[in-house]
Parts: sequence; structure tokens; C-alpha cells
Amino acid sequence: MISDFHFLESTTGWIFAVTQKLGVSLIALEPLPPHPFFLKEDFIVAIEELEAALPRGPIAFISIGPKFANILNERKYYNLQFGREPWIDLSDFEPRGKRGKGVRAARNQALRAGIGVENWKLSDLKRKSELKDQIEAVHRYWKRKSHFSLEGFLLKTDPWKLMDDRYCFLARNQKNEIEGVLIATPIVNSKSWYLEDMWLRRAHARGIGELLTLEAMRELREIGSEKVSLGLVPLTDLNFSSNLPELRSIRPRMFSIGLNLMSGFLKNFYNADGLTLFRKRFNVCAWSPHFISVKMRHSVPLLRSLQWFRVVIALIIAHKPKIYFKGAK
Repeated sequence: MISDFHFLESTTGWIFAVTQKLGVSLIALEPLPPHPFFLKEDFIVAIEELEAALPRGPIAFISIGPKFANILNERKYYNLQFGREPWIDLSDFEPRGKRGKGVRAARNQALRAGIGVENWKLSDLKRKSELKDQIEAVHRYWKRKSHFSLEGFLLKTDPWKLMDDRYCFLARNQKNEIEGVLIATPIVNSKSWYLEDMWLRRAHARGIGELLTLEAMRELREIGSEKVSLGLVPLTDLNFSSNLPELRSIRPRMFSIGLNLMSGFLKNFYNADGLTLFRKRFNVCAWSPHFISVKMRHSVPLLRSLQWFRVVIALIIAHKPKIYFKGAK
């Protein structure tokens, strides 16, 4: 909702977020449903209308769950699992045992350093000019610290959008300086939240990430929430999957080889291994797979691989990659 998408609505009420790059139609996430319950027939009608409305060229659904991926598979879409999303049950979120020992130790280290956590509505924070300026400074540092960032499509960040819906958890030191920010976004038609963005200041106290995460889960549980997502970890468990035997035989083999090479390169920028390790330390109850699902339009193996490469390049462009040179402000 904070990115630049064109929204299409089907006659059955499903809403799709679409953008076009390099002649590829990229559909962001799962479509918004018209009802809290799921009707497969209505969704299939919506897909048919979407395909008829989009210009000719590859169609790719980006970051969808198994239910939608399986239905699209039946319509000759091919699924690539590209990451996993960890979920935590708030009735049992406290880390336990050896796995949770490091999280507890990190939280206690931040508390001993005098770090406290506050919960704000973003709309209230924006009216506090001093806090607003500090949040924006932390945000700028977070974007520039690796000298390379993706700032569009599903990775766009903006703390001042949808301010009445989202919570902001601030980690402040004894000087009332903000050392960490965590933004939580509610998930529609559920008692769940997405821990969306965590930004840490330069030279922050150790353990702030763990403290912010645990305090956010504690406060969200107190208002009646049931689950939280710690956020998708991309570039993990990369593999093609298909429920249909006729699609298993047309796997884009050349693209598969190139994908393994690309994923190793991109992991260096995105620190996927570090993100996975951080999340595994919490009491995760389930890891949900996420898929890219692409409409197969070619029967020639080379053309199938070229289509997938085209989708990946379009996806990178849609995320608006930006390089920050040393000293950039």
C-alpha cells in the first residue's frame, strides 16, 4: 500500500496490485479477497479476468503462499520457492532452552545498558518533531549502511504512510536518544501482525534487536493479537515445485543453474543467512514457504529459461536498486 502499484479489481471482488517492468506484469503478494473466507471458484474467475486485462507478456505473482501457488499451478503457472516466513504464536513466544539462551542474554544486555522500549502510533510520533527527526536519521543510516539498497516494490519503506494502522516501537537510551526502531503492521482479517521494519542506529547498544522484538510481541499479545510474522527471509530453500507431472518435465534448467549463481551473489548484499540465524533464535512455530509463480508461455526449453531471467531482471528493476557511495548523505 505504500508502493507505486496499479490496482485491478475483478467482478468477483478480488483486488490485485500490479506493476509492469520490461514487458513483465508483476503481481505483488496475494490479491486482497472480497470476503474473510476463501472461494476458489471466485478466485479462478478473477485470475481469468486478470490475464485478459494485462498486456501480452510474462505474468509473475511475487511472494505468494502455498494455497495460491497450488491453484496457479493448475493454470499452467510454474512455482519457484524463494524464501520462508517465520511465524510466532503469541501464546508461547518466550524463547526457551538452549536455542533461546542467546536471545534472553541479548535482551538482558540491552536492559543493563539502560535501554527502554516505548510503543507509539506513527501518527502521534510525526507530531513530535524531535522524535520524528531521530527516526528519519536512523532510517537514513539503515538504508545507506551497506552502500546498496532496494527501495521499491515489496521492499519500499516509509514510516509516515498508513500511520493510524501501524505501531512503532522505539528503543531509547538513558539520554532519551533513539537507538532502534521496529514498525508493526496489522494483517487484514486476522489477529496477526507483521513485524515489518527494524532499523538500528550506528553504534547502538548490543541486544536491541532482541529486546525490541520481544517487547513488541509482549505488547501485541496484550491487545488480543494471536500471531506475528518476523518477516520473509528471501533467497533460502530455492527450488522449483509443481503438483502437475506435465509441468515437472519442463523445468527451466538453464535458469536453475543461473539462479544458484545469482543467489550466492545477492546473499552478500541482503545478508539472508544472518536474517535466518536471527529469526531461528526465537520460538518460531512455523516456517511458511513463499513462491514466485510465473505463467509458462513457451514450449522451447531455452525460451522458458529466458522468460524466467526476464522476470528476475524486471523484479530487480521494480525494487529500484540504489547504490550509496561512501560519504553519501
